Amino acid sequence: MKQNRKVFPSNLMSEVTSNTVLEMALKQVSKCREKDTHNSDIWHVRFYWPKIKEEVRHTLLNGTYQLSPVQVCGNKDGHRLTRWTAIDAIVLKAISIVLTEPVQDHIDKRCYHIKGNGGVKGAINKVHDFIKGYQFVVKSDIADFYASMNHQIVMEHCKQVIKDKSILMIIQQYLTRVEITHGDYDLIKEGIVKGCPLSPLMGAIMLKFLDKIVPGDCAYARFMDDWLILTKTRGQLRRIIKKMHRVVKNLKFKLALDKTYIGRIKNGFDFLGYRFSKNGVIGLAQKTIDNYYNKIATLYEQHRTDHDISYYKRRWKSWALGGLKGDANVVVAGLF
Repeated sequence: MKQNRKVFPSNLMSEVTSNTVLEMALKQVSKCREKDTHNSDIWHVRFYWPKIKEEVRHTLLNGTYQLSPVQVCGNKDGHRLTRWTAIDAIVLKAISIVLTEPVQDHIDKRCYHIKGNGGVKGAINKVHDFIKGYQFVVKSDIADFYASMNHQIVMEHCKQVIKDKSILMIIQQYLTRVEITHGDYDLIKEGIVKGCPLSPLMGAIMLKFLDKIVPGDCAYARFMDDWLILTKTRGQLRRIIKKMHRVVKNLKFKLALDKTYIGRIKNGFDFLGYRFSKNGVIGLAQKTIDNYYNKIATLYEQHRTDHDISYYKRRWKSWALGGLKGDANVVVAGLF
């Protein structure tokens, strides 16, 4: 698929600092943190927002804005969580808002995690539409995608399309950041923050060369670092695999071998939580079903009410069936 060579304009920061964008960013960050405790800095920012907004706008426009260290902590499930200050979160959100539309113009439309490209269900419907016309499949993803991003390579990719030096400076700070973990300060020289609004855009830009290796007579879908390619011949499959390994190596990534599948479509395969077969029937991947039952078990262990559990089941079923085409036969029998 031919790529649009459009580059980002050189005056992006003026858009980032516009009143409309900053107010939108404040609203979205406030919504994400509306359940924070009274000690959260979001309440201070909201109370003094008119003054803080002018200070942020001034430092962004003159190129002196500095991101603060990122707090790192673990949640009750043992997962690692990172959290920017409220002001930094608003700035990063504002930048992501402005960059989203130009990224859509620059990135392949088959990259479904970008806003406006269809999301998970768009990718599932795409595979469902084309699967009957192909014989072979290769699907894979990157091992520790966010954590293994090389900062130098990320900046090289960004500089190819972003010409605003002020934006590039913020992105450099976002990459080479300081993290605070239990009082220890660490300078991070590899990897990006998972959950930051800029991260999906960086992920889309980083793998744009992977999008380019797939010829038009093959079916292709990518959601962040999960991708799937359908081919008609074994020769096509081999050529694409060879190019795929070359792109991944050049970006200094490693394939997640346990999530890689190469073979005939008729044998079935999993993609983005669903199970595909040659006849077009879509089922739920076993891992998806296991996660569902584990969540139900956790709710029971937490002594949640029957109403809460029923509500979760209804929401989960709505997610499993929602957004798919009418002729997509999704099997959920026995789960409810």
